[in-house]
Formats: sequence, structure tokens, C-alpha cells
Amino acid sequence: MLYLKKCLLLICMVLFSRSAALCEGIKKTEPLYGDKDIFEAITLHPQKFITKSDGLLGTGLYSRGIYEHVSLFPVPFDNAVGTNDMGNALTIISFPEEKMKYKRYFKDAVYDVCCGGNYMPHAVPGLVGFSQGGRFVLYDLKRNTARDFSSQSSTKILVADADKMHFIFGASRSIELVDLSGSEPKLIKEVPDPLGTVWSAGNDKIFMWEYEEKRLRVLDLNLEPAHHPLEDVIARHKDKIGFMRIALHPQLPFAILYNGIEGDFVVSWDKDRNTLPHVLIYDGEDFTFSPDGKWLVYKTGNIGQRSQTYMMPVSDKYPNYLGSPILLIDNYFNNYAWTTNPTAFVGTSCENLYRWDLENANYPAMGKMSFHDYVVQKDLEHLARKEAEGTPFDKTRRLIASKADLNAKDNKGHTALMRAAMYGHADAVKLLIAAGANLQVKDGFGDTAFCYAAKAGYLDVVKLLLPTAPDPYRELKRAATYGHSDIVQFLIDAGAEVNAEPGRESPLSEAITWRHPEVVKLLIAAKADVNARFGYDSNDTPLKTAIRLDLPDIVNLLIAAKVDVNETYFKGRTSLMYAVEEKHREIIRLLIAAGADVNAIDDNDSSALIYAVGHDYQTDLIELLIKAKADVNKKNRHGKNAVLQAARYGTYGGANKEIMELLVQAGAQE
Repeated sequence: MLYLKKCLLLICMVLFSRSAALCEGIKKTEPLYGDKDIFEAITLHPQKFITKSDGLLGTGLYSRGIYEHVSLFPVPFDNAVGTNDMGNALTIISFPEEKMKYKRYFKDAVYDVCCGGNYMPHAVPGLVGFSQGGRFVLYDLKRNTARDFSSQSSTKILVADADKMHFIFGASRSIELVDLSGSEPKLIKEVPDPLGTVWSAGNDKIFMWEYEEKRLRVLDLNLEPAHHPLEDVIARHKDKIGFMRIALHPQLPFAILYNGIEGDFVVSWDKDRNTLPHVLIYDGEDFTFSPDGKWLVYKTGNIGQRSQTYMMPVSDKYPNYLGSPILLIDNYFNNYAWTTNPTAFVGTSCENLYRWDLENANYPAMGKMSFHDYVVQKDLEHLARKEAEGTPFDKTRRLIASKADLNAKDNKGHTALMRAAMYGHADAVKLLIAAGANLQVKDGFGDTAFCYAAKAGYLDVVKLLLPTAPDPYRELKRAATYGHSDIVQFLIDAGAEVNAEPGRESPLSEAITWRHPEVVKLLIAAKADVNARFGYDSNDTPLKTAIRLDLPDIVNLLIAAKVDVNETYFKGRTSLMYAVEEKHREIIRLLIAAGADVNAIDDNDSSALIYAVGHDYQTDLIELLIKAKADVNKKNRHGKNAVLQAARYGTYGGANKEIMELLVQAGAQE
């Protein structure tokens, strides 16, 4: 039975106060749900099954010392979840009349089934499949067959067409469409999944997010190019949002974009709503929607000292589709699954199993409306009351009038001034300063309100608080990391030091690492040391960082600032050698044009040309070095020149032969 800790949903829904207005970096915007909402969230108690000496509530399931943590996945059974961790079988755990029962299928039909794996994200009628230990196990409940595809392993699995037995697998650096109707897997189609790309699925589409290029590609379940409105939204706002994962709602036109340093975003493509991205929260992950689309579950790791699991109601009645957070448990689940008929969320932690029945809860309007509709109704009533409270300026004015302690801290150590500063409420900051708020108060990390404003990118607030800056250099470094070029210039003009202590990363290196060329320009103009060394054994420089990240525009800026293009690093390697190893052709051309020594050698007497020959036979790259007067007969420590090095990597055939002939034509001696 579910219980409510206190009157349902008496929690605050904070409306966003401004959109993410950017110059170059991304300003921190007030989330739809702030710390107060999270800390004051009501708790929804689960049905809990506790391990006994004879197993889970006497069922024999995961007895103490045997099954202490059970993997769960969705199955095509009502009111049930599945696990493959028990007795070398597919075990279906069901919950009739709030009790727990289990039944095993295909016991010993496949060798050594246990210890979790990667599962299909949704229940598919008649099929249960999972990848583990270099294989894919498929249970067909309609045909009563169990099959072990020993060569078909995957980190992601989708069903493309259940009738045809077509599956999609995430392979190493590719996505594969595979036919499993026969005795052996048959590859139908394959598309590359290059480094710098993460993919997810939803709405019968595959979404490939190229996070470095900030480009979204969409495929259908036949791996053919397709289109989805989310593409257009991301294309319009790609410079305002950062993310690594996508969770699409199964029916409504919105998605959660998460795992980015700027927070977790709600984006919509509903033409009748605001399609600007809104920050939902700042520390959520593993977002998952219920099969009926009425609930969203996520975990968070920065509230207090523990990760926690929260739930939000979902409805098109909300301005942003999502309602107020509800705390499920002061923990998080590595393994969880949804049931259908009724909808319930089930998770395992250590030796316990928890279940939240979201259709049969105890609530005042039971019998008149569904639990979901009751939650939404109460939430909207509270939202209307909160909207009537007015703007942050109005709330601050009332706070001051109430004679409250303006320097009091919340559970995160934030004062009212810090909260106003971190979200750019300049009018509220002015009110608090005039009312005598202490500008020097620090949180547990030594940050003042000034620090929060600088990190978030609010120049007008930074100007108000500059006299209280505890460490302008630290804030300059933060602003460089987040790409706030206006804050960087302001702090430089205010006298902030631009160079780091020896061996430490500088604002310049941070700006390069996070790809902010405008900030790089400002720091170079302020006399930042372009040759400063940092990192392990001081073996990194701004130039080496730009080469590693393949940033030719920034390399060009450094060259114009007279960077040493012939500086040597680990074992005598040069910048040109690193660029050759990474096969970054545009950077190679820039370095050569800037005077990089193409015949410099490392501690093994290897030159850039020998590096090129030994790395994937890049013919055009070798031609580039030869044209730059690379010595084709220079020998390494082992007495091998480039042509002998080419022969070392195989027989006289294919690319080797082409490269050897190229080197011989350039004067190399065999």
C-alpha cells in the first residue's frame, strides 16, 4: 500500500524567470525546479519486500548471500517485471493483490544465464532479449524457444520489427540492423557510430547526437535517414544547451536533454507552446518515462550526501508538461523496470525490492478520479498560487519587509543574495544590498554571491558585486571555462591576473579545453602566456591541448601570438608529431606554415614522417610532409627510415606498396 508523507504536493513549482540569453557562453538560468522544491518534495512510500533467510518474503528469490542485487527489465506480462539473475532462467516476478509471486521460464535452456546485462528498453509482445558476456540471448514466448547468438553482443538493443525478427544493436563504432529469424544473425544494414557520438531511441526513431559538432542525425528503424521535429529545435538552440543524453516522451511533443554541465533541459516542438529550452533541474540523470507516459523518474546525485530517486507527473495541462518532484526513496537504483496493468515502478537495492503502484494508491479522491489526475489537479492549484506571488523582485521586497534574516542560509549554504546572483536577478540584488545583506558571506566552498554571478555569466550583477570578489583570478578562470567572454573582459579590465602558477591550468588552457575561441582571443590580448606548461610532469601546453582537440582556429590564434611550434614534450615529441598521430591535417598545414621543423626527431630518433608511416597508412598526409621537405631517408633508433618502416607493417601490397612507391619516388632508399 502506498502512503503519502504529508498533504499531497504542497510543494513549490518555480517558474522560469528568463530564458538562456547567451553571448558566447551559457548563462545559468533559474530551473523549473530549484533546491527548495527538491528538499520540500513529498515522499511516496513503496511496497517493500525484504529478504529473509529463505529468500525474498519466503519465495526463495535471491536468498541472503546468493542474490544480493537483482537485475530487472520490462517483460510482456501484466503487473510484472523480469530478471535473468535467478536459477539460470527467465524469471517473471508478478505482484497479484500486493503480494509477490514468481515463475521461471526456459530454465537451463541457455547456458549460464545470470549477472545482468543490457536489455531491450520496452516490453515487446512475446519477446524477451538481453545482451551479456559477448552474446545475445533471445526468449521467444510465442514459439517457446530460447536462442543464444554467441557472436551478437551489444550495449544497446532495440526491436526494429518483431514480426520479421529484425533487431538493432549498438556494436563497436557502428549501429547494426540484424535479422535473427534464421539460425545465425544476418546483417541487413550498418551505419557508422563514430567517436564523439551518442545515440538513443524513441518515437520509432534513432537519434544520433554528435556532441562535438552539436548536430543531431535521425534514422528510422531501418537505419534510413529520417526527420523529427526535435532536430529543428536543437538546430535553433544548439549554442544555448549542452547535453549527452536524450529521453523522449512516448506521446507528448517534448524531450529531456540531460548529462550536460549546464543542467538538464526540457525542450518542446509543440507549435502552440514556448519552444525555448528550459532548465528543468541541475543534477538529474537516468531519466525514464513510464510506458503510459504519465510519469517521469530520475535520480539525482548532488542533494545532500546521497543519490536519490524522484518522480514527476507528466501532463499536457502543465505549462512545461512536467509537475512537481516527488521523492520516491533516499537512494537510487542501478536496476529498475516498469510494469503495466497497473503501472508501477519497481527497483532493487541490495537485498530489498521496492514497488510503487501508481494506479492503486490511497488518496482523498479515490473512486472519483485517477491518482495521476488527482496529483496533477493539486499541483496546478498550487502552481496558480505560486504564480500569484509575483517576480523574484516582488518576493525579495516582501522578504525584506518581513524583517527576515537576509543572511540566513538554506540547506545548500545559499543566502538570498547568492540565489538572486546565480540567476541574474539584478533588481533583487540591488534591493538586498540596499537592505544591508552581507556581501561577504561564503558558502561551504568559499564562494560568495559574486562568485555565483561570475560563474553564471551575469555581467550586470558582477558589476554590482565586484568590490566583494574574494579571488578575481579564480572567477576569471571559471568565466573562461563557461565561455562568458563579457565577464572575462570585465575581470581583465578590473586587474585580474591572467596567468596561472607554474604547473597549473590557466584561464587560457580552460578556454581552449572548453572550445571558447572568443575567450582565447581576449586572454591572448591580455598577455596570457601561450607557452605555459601544466599537467602531469608539466607536459601540456595550450598548443598541445588545441591539437589534441582538433581546434585549428585556436591553433591559428596561438600561432599568431608567437607560440613555440617546435616545443618538445614527452620523450621529445613535437607538436607536429602529435598532430600527425591524430591525423589532424589542417593543423599539420598550419604548423608547417608557421615553421614547425618537419625533420625534428624524438628520443627514439623518429621524425614526423616516420610517425605518419606507422599510423594507418595515410597517403595524403605523407605527401603533405614530403612536400614540406621531410627527409625520407632519416632513420630512427632501430636503423629504419620511412620506407623500411612502411615495409614493417605488412607485405608489399595494398596501402604499404603505394606508400613505399611514394617514398621511393621522393628519393628514399630501400
